[in-house]
Amino acid sequence: MRMTVVVERPISDVFEFARDFENFPQITDTILSIEDSQDGRSHWAVRSPTGHSVEWDATVTKYVPSSVIAWESVPNSPVRASGLMRFFPLSPTATRVDLTITYQPLRTGFADAFRALVGANNTVRLRTELAQAPRELARR
Repeated sequence: MRMTVVVERPISDVFEFARDFENFPQITDTILSIEDSQDGRSHWAVRSPTGHSVEWDATVTKYVPSSVIAWESVPNSPVRASGLMRFFPLSPTATRVDLTITYQPLRTGFADAFRALVGANNTVRLRTELAQAPRELARR
C-alpha cells in the first residue's frame, strides 16, 4: 500500500510523532499495539478479521531525522512486513508524508491476517484512517 498524507504541522512535530511507533494505534484500529523499545526494535500486534492478533518483531532499517524512517520484520516472523515513511516540508506549518507499507503472511493459517490489512474493505478503511491521521496529530 502506498499513500501520501499532508499534515498541517511543522515537519519536526510530524516526525516526532511518527518516530514513536507506539503512536500508530492512535491512527488505525487495525494495529492493536506496538511496543517500541526506542532502540530500533519494536513488537507489533495487528487485528485479524476473526478477532485474533498476529504478532511479530521488527527493526528499524533506516533512520534519518526529519527525513526517513524505514522498518522491517525480523527473520522467522509469521509475516514479512515493512514500512517506509518519507517526510517533506511543504511550508513552515505543513508536511507531506509518503508512506509505503508491505505485509505478507508467511505461514498457512494467516490468510485472515492478510485480509485484515489488504482486503478490499480493510484497505479502504486503513487508507481512510491514515488520511485522518493529520487530525489526530493536530489535537496534540
